[in-house]
Order: sequence, then C-alpha cells, then structure tokens
Amino acid sequence: MILKLIQYISRSQSGKSLIVWNESEFARDVLPKCLRIKDMPCFTFQLEYFGFKKVESSEQWDYASDCLVRGKPELLTLESIMAKRWQEVDSVLERYKKRLFDIKNRIWPDRTFCSVNIF
Repeated sequence: MILKLIQYISRSQSGKSLIVWNESEFARDVLPKCLRIKDMPCFTFQLEYFGFKKVESSEQWDYASDCLVRGKPELLTLESIMAKRWQEVDSVLERYKKRLFDIKNRIWPDRTFCSVNIF
C-alpha cells in the first residue's frame, strides 16, 4: 500500500512538508479508502486542525508542519501535535482575557463601581 501512495503524496525535498501530486486522483483513490475522508477540503481542514500550514510559495498542493521533520518520527505523534495545539489555544485565550480586562477597565475605570470580579 505504501508504494502505491508514493504516486499520490510524498514529502518535500526539505522533508518538512507533504506534497499531493494529483489532487483529484488522491481525493478519489486515497482519501475515502485510507482516511475515510470524502474530499480535499475535509482533508485540508484536518491538516490545518493539527497545525499544518499551506506553503504559499509552492506551486503544488503543499502543507508543512513543525512536527514533520525527516528522521524525527517522534515529533509526529498525536500527543506532541495536540500539546502544540493546546499551547496555541492557551495563547489565544490569554489574548482574549487581556482584551476583556482592557475593556472592563475602560468601562469601569474605578473598580469599586463593579463589585463582580469576572476573572
């Protein structure tokens, strides 16, 4: 099965991204059989959810991730990917918390006015 996949998808020369060589054939022959995904947008969504980013400079369908490094398969574990994902979520939550705090301070500059602590 792996030999058959090589005709559809491979690593880039740098080893830090995945390249799909023929999107329509990959979507038709590989996605439903191997990954139970129905089309390329769903596959793209899954990749982006797990931290892969589109390589804009590439002419091919090319997605890269910090977890995809040739010779370091331990980086591409679900645990490591999800840990990185949660770090990103925590970062976003901290930004929103700071924005809410700033809004609260603008609305209620005198903190004694509002006795409810939202944090």
